[in-house]
Amino acid sequence: MATYRLIHKEASTGARSSGLDDLMFRVWVQYMLSADDYGVCPAVPAKFQGDNPRLAKVSVKKLREAIGALVMSGLVRLFKDGENQYLYQHDWQDWQKLKHFTATTYPVPPAGDLAQCSDETREIFSQRLEKIKRGFPPHAGARDAHAHADASADAPASANASTPKPLISGPAHPGNWGKVHGPHVTGFCDFVCLPELVFSEFVMRVRSGGASDEDAKDQVMLWAKSVRAAWQGSGRIPGDNIFDFWRNEWKATHGSNKPAAGAVDVLAGMR
Repeated sequence: MATYRLIHKEASTGARSSGLDDLMFRVWVQYMLSADDYGVCPAVPAKFQGDNPRLAKVSVKKLREAIGALVMSGLVRLFKDGENQYLYQHDWQDWQKLKHFTATTYPVPPAGDLAQCSDETREIFSQRLEKIKRGFPPHAGARDAHAHADASADAPASANASTPKPLISGPAHPGNWGKVHGPHVTGFCDFVCLPELVFSEFVMRVRSGGASDEDAKDQVMLWAKSVRAAWQGSGRIPGDNIFDFWRNEWKATHGSNKPAAGAVDVLAGMR
């Protein structure tokens, strides 16, 4: 991770930062120091306590309140990945001006949150997503899955693939949107994006049951469209991130792996 962070001289007079008390200001600065080079940091007091000896003496309750105050001030924002919550700054790169980024295991904010980020900040996340995409080996031709998607579009799937239309709030940046949504199966991004990685995962499961590659793709695509139709007719709003949403729906449809009655627990001796 970069060994420096930039802080503008207006931090002492800005409307948001000057409204912080001493503890909140210290937590804000520590957020910038603890965050990865993309501005993402776990939103848990233990992270701040572990990185800052002074904050280690502050109670978890007070730190949680300080983190909440930062979010309310608008200096940082919050997103959820699975069961974990993370802080990020929507205009991080506008201030930090980083040129080289250290590898990180922290997640990328969801597409809807990225749409609200500044151009420069959205661009560094887009570049990271491209690196993640290139790091995955080819999977069962999921890139071509849009050829089978015809339920929710009036135009041919190939036309959809060439002219994606994001239905997310915030300023439109077609080039950047394409970078973020390129690894997604076409036809779902105006509902809940279906990552190619997850689509391929499901295809491989269907193939393991004896289906051909093309039949497996068709089955997964039909299932995904049925999920979309069920949700859109229910009036409910999906709450999970895109990976958890589709995997939870798959589990709800197909169940999960459970030991059969009387089966031997092979992990018992390792617990």
